[in-house]
Amino acid sequence: RLDLRGEPGTAFEQKADEAFDTTGYLKFLVEESDDVAEQLGDEHAETYSRMAARVGEIVGKYIAMAPRWDALVRDVSKQYTGTLKRFFSTSQGVAESFLAKVIEKTEGIDARNAFVEALDNQGFEFAEGYNIQIQHKSDNIVVLQISFHKEEGGQVLFDYKQIVPLNVVEDITHGS
Repeated sequence: RLDLRGEPGTAFEQKADEAFDTTGYLKFLVEESDDVAEQLGDEHAETYSRMAARVGEIVGKYIAMAPRWDALVRDVSKQYTGTLKRFFSTSQGVAESFLAKVIEKTEGIDARNAFVEALDNQGFEFAEGYNIQIQHKSDNIVVLQISFHKEEGGQVLFDYKQIVPLNVVEDITHGS
């Protein structure tokens, strides 16, 4: 799910490659890719909304399993620790699209654009990313917290730490 699926040589990929060299790949993704793919009739292009939805599907699965994980942790015979840690790696643009979409839906387009600018319009550096915590608080209450901090030379470029409504992930997963 986290791999790139675009077809090399398509008109969409040519525009994405051009953006990488000029305005910035991530800037192109969040501002133009959905519209460009629609204009070209490209139903397989790696767009902002499509990549964000794929990450959203994975996050949604972990949200759904949170109550079951909590039950396993509470079962002393299982001897599980309280934290299930997962690390995901992907190609440039995929993880960023999900976080950009979350920021857009929770704080607006200006905040999303500030995030993209903090990443120099391209994307995460090697081994850079964000943290997602899914907490099962009590019966039927699951809390999702997403955080990202970008600092350079002692200056904070971007800081995001929010409790994100679960319906935001659902909306992203379904392409809205």
